[in-house]
Amino acid sequence: MVRRLSTVIAALRRLVSPARGHGTPPEHRVECAALINRTHIYMFPRACYRGSAHFAGVSGQVLDKTVDNEPLGRALRETIAASRFITPDDPDFRRIFDSEAVERSWKAWLTNAKARSGYAGKGGFTKRLDLCNVRAADGLVTVSPTRHERPFGWGALRNEPDITASATSSDAQLGTALRRGFLKCRGYPP
Repeated sequence: MVRRLSTVIAALRRLVSPARGHGTPPEHRVECAALINRTHIYMFPRACYRGSAHFAGVSGQVLDKTVDNEPLGRALRETIAASRFITPDDPDFRRIFDSEAVERSWKAWLTNAKARSGYAGKGGFTKRLDLCNVRAADGLVTVSPTRHERPFGWGALRNEPDITASATSSDAQLGTALRRGFLKCRGYPP
């Protein structure tokens, strides 16, 4: 049980992405996560401070993998809008970054996502689960594809440019940018 718990906590830490927009004042940056597997697309708002973390207790959005680009972009825009920059002075800071609450939320999401996708165990569900980190700053939405290194473990792609779109782009253009990001992700196993 302790090993399983440490694995989940390690997975959550790997999902926390470092801030990439170093030239942007942090209070003008928000981030979210978008994951795709064989059947669905999952999007989660993030709370940003020095890095970012998933909101504990927030279920995010779930879409069918074959959804058109316009509703995909609309869902991405709504997820970005639900994300926020938060400082330790904020009364919600401890609640949002509480590791036990994040862990409970993660377990509930994983159980629900596996059931929705028709998987009995974690292995099949995570075998082809790609992640794009999405950042909104300076009037741009930046999609950063990742390399899936192991179950619940992603790393940055080297020598691969991010996909950018204007924050004022249409929903269809945002959806296209996210879908292009998913296509650049490197799967696990290779």
